[in-house]
Amino acid sequence: EIVMSESYACPDCDFSLLVLEPRMFSFNAPYGACPECKGLGIKQKIDIDLIIPDDSLSINGGAIKTFSADDGILTTQVNTVASYYNIDLDKPVKDLKKKELDIILYGAPDLIEFNYVSKNGNTRNTNDYFEGIVNNLERRYIETKSEWIRDWIEQFMTELECPTCHGARLNDDVLSAAIDLSSDAS
Repeated sequence: EIVMSESYACPDCDFSLLVLEPRMFSFNAPYGACPECKGLGIKQKIDIDLIIPDDSLSINGGAIKTFSADDGILTTQVNTVASYYNIDLDKPVKDLKKKELDIILYGAPDLIEFNYVSKNGNTRNTNDYFEGIVNNLERRYIETKSEWIRDWIEQFMTELECPTCHGARLNDDVLSAAIDLSSDAS
């Protein structure tokens, strides 16, 4: 006995499809495009080798191309996080433990107290999580309205195949449909 469904649903795994329409098979329309890559088939990600081209330098010595000691808020955050986790920012990046570098690049798991002092002497204290330099760049890339900032961040990015659609550019519903083009299909 073969169980079939008229509502495009699998009785065994509870998977169902929407009614198939031609627009579902177009990655140019939001209806069919992969939600992760928006139908491009690729994702741009920050490339660590591009932001740290010379790991013999220290973080304070300019190892991270997107970070400098006069970045204001980000500098305060990095210095506070380094102090909190006892990370030596004057040690060459290649000599840092993976966990130490990951905290600087990808963020810290703990709630940390940050004390910001502006150029005019005003202070502000907050308890927050540190997002990390890489996550900061990726967030700014998505949120910015500035073409200049977007172009600047793109020089530190590389294109990777979309992890969701694997370059197919279509969403899961469309990719789960199969069309039999054999001559004996009726």
